[in-house]
Amino acid sequence: MNTEELNTIKNNLKAIQEFDTSKLARTDALGTDHNFLMAVDPAKKLLRLYNQIPLISLENLPNTQLTHINSQCVQDLKTMNEILAYKITDQNSIQKRDALINRINSAFQNTFNVLKDIISYALITSLDTNKWEDAAKKAINIIKTKTDSIDNIVKKTEAEIEASLIDVKKLSAESGVSQRAIHFKKEVEQQNKSAVCWLCASILLFILLSLYLVLSLFITKISFFSDIPQIQIAISKILTFGVLSYFLYFAVKNFMSHKHNAIINKHRQNSLMTYKVLVNASKDNDKGDIILSQAASCIFSPQPTGFSKDLGHPSSNGIIEFLARISGKDA
Repeated sequence: MNTEELNTIKNNLKAIQEFDTSKLARTDALGTDHNFLMAVDPAKKLLRLYNQIPLISLENLPNTQLTHINSQCVQDLKTMNEILAYKITDQNSIQKRDALINRINSAFQNTFNVLKDIISYALITSLDTNKWEDAAKKAINIIKTKTDSIDNIVKKTEAEIEASLIDVKKLSAESGVSQRAIHFKKEVEQQNKSAVCWLCASILLFILLSLYLVLSLFITKISFFSDIPQIQIAISKILTFGVLSYFLYFAVKNFMSHKHNAIINKHRQNSLMTYKVLVNASKDNDKGDIILSQAASCIFSPQPTGFSKDLGHPSSNGIIEFLARISGKDA
């Protein structure tokens, strides 16, 4: 079979495969009594049969089968075109309509008998096993690549989590001591607040004492006191001045004591905050406990409070212990 004949068969098969079966109803043109709604579903079923033959498979069929396909296509197309050309005004229109519906209903069985073997062969030959195999291999490779990528991401994430956990544990261990400095910080703030209160009290007492001294210079000139013996006035002045002076001294003493305690607690806070820096700077892990011991000694050793005369000299035992540890580590 030449190329022209093969193209004709392809065109006929393509025409019936692409046929719009919805046009067969013709309800608008023929009304409810003469339409072909009953032919639409059988026509769709018939077209599904034709659509199972790939156009490209026609090139692999022998001439006899091609002739059968072409003859059946032409016959079924003729039936559907006659339905499209049907007119109510035609002679014996009712009988003609019924005959066309019967033909389209019986067309499926006749076409199936002709095309069943051709359809089976066409479907088998149209399957490119190599193509499907290549597609399957590509899909497997893609899945494997994505799986490997996911595995790498999971492993990387696990490593990052483990590293982060180690860092967190390390930071927690290192900052455990430093975080305790907050207690001394709060104490510093409290001492500073108390110092401000006593400072205000000292200023008020100083002003009061100054006013009393100024007024006491002129109190003897007031006529109301002119008959009182001078010794009573002198004694009262001395007592009043002494009491005010003592209160002023007490207020200033408390102010200085609270400032002193604020400085001591600030020093303790700094000791806890900076001991780790000293340990790292020493580049000797064996001496870290020695530095920590000295920081603890700075915190817990007796310190002057400012309320007593105890100067709080550091114990010589701590210095001896410190020197012994250094010499022992170096040895």
